[in-house]
Parts: sequence; C-alpha cells; structure tokens
Amino acid sequence: MNIANSVRNILPCRYTKHIVDGSTNKRLIRPSRFSMLMKDPSESIESDKIVPVIHKEFNVVDFKPYYGGITHLLFDGIAHNFLNDDPVTKQWITFCLDLEEQLSEQGEIDSDFIVAVCEKK
Repeated sequence: MNIANSVRNILPCRYTKHIVDGSTNKRLIRPSRFSMLMKDPSESIESDKIVPVIHKEFNVVDFKPYYGGITHLLFDGIAHNFLNDDPVTKQWITFCLDLEEQLSEQGEIDSDFIVAVCEKK
C-alpha cells in the first residue's frame, strides 16, 4: 500500500482522475472487510488462503506469479487515463510495471495474481 501510494503521489494529476467522478485522488486507502464484502463477496477477503489450499489439494505442475501487488491498487479507478499512445503515458506505464517486477523478483512485494497448472492428487 505504501509503495502504491508513493507512486500515485508522483503521477501527474492528469493520470489520477477517477473514472466515476473525475476527482483527483493521490491517496489510496486499504479497503475494509465490509467494503470488500459489499463490492464483491467472492473477492479478496479470504484470498490469502487460496494458494495454501491449492498446494494442499493438488499436485502443482506449474505456478507463475502475475504481479499486481502494486499496479492492482495503483490503477484502481484511474486505469482509463493510461489508454492512449502518448509517449509520456507509455513511460509512466513502463515505470510502474518495471518497479513492480523488480520488487516482486526481490521478494519485497507479493503477487496479487497467479496462474497455476495443477493435477488432482
């Protein structure tokens, strides 16, 4: 959350306009359990239990992280601002993705998404 907030703070205001109301929000707030339940009860609340259950219940053939530990939070509500071919926009996207990849590979952040190929035990 701290890293996503730090990156959001250095983004130019044109990239932080929210899709719903056009407000500019430089500060991300961790959603509460209640807000996650209200938004989509199938998401996030117990997500930390998914990977251990996969390893317990299946033979994992392949397991690949797909990042998202920063960008999933960072681009929430503002991703539409990055849908253009402007070179500066591309530089910001590259910066965000490269930062997330480096921090993930160093073990500083976890991946929010995975792809797993599994077999029944």
